[in-house]
Amino acid sequence: MKRISTFWLVLCALLALPFSGSAQGVTKTLFDFQQNNLGLTVGTSASQDGNLSGRDIVNGDVTMRATSSGTMHARYYYLASRGNQLQVIKDGRLRFTAAEGKVITKVEFVLSTTQIHWSVDLGGGTLSADMKTWEGAATSVRFLGTGTNYIDSIYVTTATVVTPQADQFTEVSSLAELNALADGTLARLTLSNAQVTARGIDGWTVYVQDATAAAHFYLMDDDLQAGDVLNGTIEVTKYTQTGNPRIGPAEYTTFDGLTVTKAEAEPLAGSIADIKTAANLNRLVKISGVKFDVESKTKGTATDAEGNSIVVFNGTSGMSPYAIKEDLSSCAKATIVGILYNVSAGLQIYPLSIEEEPTVFDFSNSTLCGYAGTALTDTKGYIYNEVFTVDGVAMQVLAGSAPSRLTYANNRDTCLVMYKDYPSLKFTAPAGKAITKIEFTQAGSGNLNLTTDNGTVSDHTWQGNADGVRFLASGTVYLKNAVVTLANKGDDTYALPDIEYTEVSNIAAFNALQDGTYAKLTLTDAEVIGKSADGYSTVFIQDATGGAWIQYTSLNDQLTEQTKVSGTVYAAKRVASGNPQLKETEATPASELTAAAISDYATVEGTIAQVNVAANLNKVVRITGASFVATSATAGTLKLGDDEITVNNGTATANQQLHKIDATWVKEETKMENVTIVAILVAASATKNQLLPISMEEVAAPFDVEVASIAEFNAVEDGKLVKLSLNNARVNAYNDLQNAYYVEDATAATVIKGVNLTAGTALNGYLLGTKATEDVDYVNTPSQGYEYSMTVTDASNIVATATELVGTPMTIAEACAQATYGKLVTLSNVAIAPIGNGRNLMLTDAEGNTMKTRDLLGVLPFDYEWPANAKTITGVVLYYMTGWFLIPISASAIVEDTTVGVRAATVQTAAAPVYNIQGIRQSSLHKGINIVGGKKIAVK
Repeated sequence: MKRISTFWLVLCALLALPFSGSAQGVTKTLFDFQQNNLGLTVGTSASQDGNLSGRDIVNGDVTMRATSSGTMHARYYYLASRGNQLQVIKDGRLRFTAAEGKVITKVEFVLSTTQIHWSVDLGGGTLSADMKTWEGAATSVRFLGTGTNYIDSIYVTTATVVTPQADQFTEVSSLAELNALADGTLARLTLSNAQVTARGIDGWTVYVQDATAAAHFYLMDDDLQAGDVLNGTIEVTKYTQTGNPRIGPAEYTTFDGLTVTKAEAEPLAGSIADIKTAANLNRLVKISGVKFDVESKTKGTATDAEGNSIVVFNGTSGMSPYAIKEDLSSCAKATIVGILYNVSAGLQIYPLSIEEEPTVFDFSNSTLCGYAGTALTDTKGYIYNEVFTVDGVAMQVLAGSAPSRLTYANNRDTCLVMYKDYPSLKFTAPAGKAITKIEFTQAGSGNLNLTTDNGTVSDHTWQGNADGVRFLASGTVYLKNAVVTLANKGDDTYALPDIEYTEVSNIAAFNALQDGTYAKLTLTDAEVIGKSADGYSTVFIQDATGGAWIQYTSLNDQLTEQTKVSGTVYAAKRVASGNPQLKETEATPASELTAAAISDYATVEGTIAQVNVAANLNKVVRITGASFVATSATAGTLKLGDDEITVNNGTATANQQLHKIDATWVKEETKMENVTIVAILVAASATKNQLLPISMEEVAAPFDVEVASIAEFNAVEDGKLVKLSLNNARVNAYNDLQNAYYVEDATAATVIKGVNLTAGTALNGYLLGTKATEDVDYVNTPSQGYEYSMTVTDASNIVATATELVGTPMTIAEACAQATYGKLVTLSNVAIAPIGNGRNLMLTDAEGNTMKTRDLLGVLPFDYEWPANAKTITGVVLYYMTGWFLIPISASAIVEDTTVGVRAATVQTAAAPVYNIQGIRQSSLHKGINIVGGKKIAVK
């Protein structure tokens, strides 16, 4: 390196410091391009002749060197209108260097044009406003073309430097001591493990620090680079500019005594408040965890959590060590390394690097969410649908087949626990950013169990370039933390698509969707009919069309039993154990519900068989008159007739949470009769349903006697209140004169009054009423028969279905018996003849048995003509006034017989019982095949 012991002349020229030496031998050197006093080869305007790039042109004490821009040469050529000229185009350089012992003090440009386009690239000094004159003090001055320059001649003034005496130097042993000197002081500085931390983009600005302080080495034309460790002695001049301590130009500094080694520069790390002090000027500093906001392409502001801020300037100054002019980008959390510098506006940082720090979601620290459970069963840590934001990155956690949890999980310490089913975890980058990496750390061992539809997951790390990332838990996941790396959003950034929702307007339409479909469900007056035993995981809801579960959602806190809700819910359709479920999706926070209190639910009433159908799944049902037998402390069997169903007031089985209710009535050995139960019908499995009880009570029997058939009813003492269970009983006819129905089952017949029934229907269920017996012989004594009847006195539970009216085949002798009263019978091959006043008719069969008939039910047409003979006649058997009657139930029930002659002849020959081909006994032989004494007899 050079050994020139003083630079006071330079400082005098640049900063008007006190003059402490003198310059002698001033010389003015002329570079005359018009007259070509240098003897250069002249080119032409149309060629590249006259190229001067890279040539040293020596003229007295001054050497000139021109450098091309890379696309065009610096040229010396003839222009017809201007003569010989030197052309230096934009980005080209022109450098003047003084001989040993000389210093350049002035450079004057003479032009044939009015403008010149320069900036000083090396040597400092000052350039006049018209850019034609430079003044300063430098061994080398370099100009950078900011436009194309046409130069006629150049005058370069040099002076001989007079070296000060050795006793003019102040000895200092650290940068702190140097910085304490008065400006203009010549100093002999001994450096001990000082280090170069950065070099300015201008090439002559160097930042150096030691253990005591830092300084700005200015105008240093040397080879020092960042990382160089300096030991030894140099002779310098101390001065200050804009509050920053500086050391004078390198050209006038002794470097021969320095030894240089290499090491990594360690910045001074701390908070903004720690590093933003005058003591740290020119030091390499580092601030971390700061929010960085860009104000322009070259300037921004860093702010820490305490609200302290500092300007980060990456601008046009050649002193900035950061060479990338437009690399500033806003980020939520950054680490900034740079040089602390002082400008007129105050302390700022010239950045060496600005790196966006990864965003850390630390699940082992409950401060992320503000809560954490102490065990998997601790509801304090449960998460249904919640968004957590760290450094602008949003993370949404959804429940799966159970709530997600921030909790102490077994021996895994505190972690995030997620369960499978539907979007479980979603990360979203802030505006203008993209997520490029997410590194997951598991709590404990096992598989990561996370899948995604964009990017790749490998070895617990997701990589890609996306606005956001959705992860689906394919199994149980235990996460200790997630580290998210961001980058500026680019053209190739993957845009996370929105979820497409199918719009449905009621629960039945939702239940009909394919499993896994995302839906926007509009609820209208839907009733919240219950909650699960834990009070939060499952809500049972029904509307006029159907019922469903809302399971593990943030909506559950908004839904209260015995309320009616309306609004919009975003949910995924799922079926578990046969039950349709609404599972929360990431759009659910946009759900809007309004609620109003209700006193009771819409209830489906009926028998077990009637309510236990798919359409009533997850709806409220009511069953009355059943019996209940407990099979455990929390469950039992409800029976009504031949049907039964399980009642379960217990705990969860197979993803099923059961309804919470006081279980005092459900305990072992409990047996209850005449139970009224209000419950929610749910699927216990894909093939079996059960009842989740809302209420159940045993009602005192409203009857004296309970019977299971009409025969048993007819035998009950008169005046008793009877519960009559009917099993496929049939309504044969209605007598409007007595307001009575004739009903029979497989055992007997009776009369029912006081309730509306329909002839030709089958009855199932039960009737409550008073038993009565009436003597039906109004003339003769003793009685010839009795009419048994029930007058219904209470609302009964009966189901009626249409059935065919088919009479039981009998002979007249068989029909004229007390046990047939009210029954529907069919007589075959009878003669019909009027008797008395003609209202009554006499039926006579081939055996000579008789029985009366009359249209007492008013079912025959007004002009109906009775046939003389009937092949069959079907009617209800009654005892009326003075004898037994067969009362026809319709005109079609009387089938005319046109084969009387044959019948009469064959009746007398039939000594044995006669049966038809179906095995039904006949009163006589008939047309067709007859079975007599086990033999077939054909009658034509």
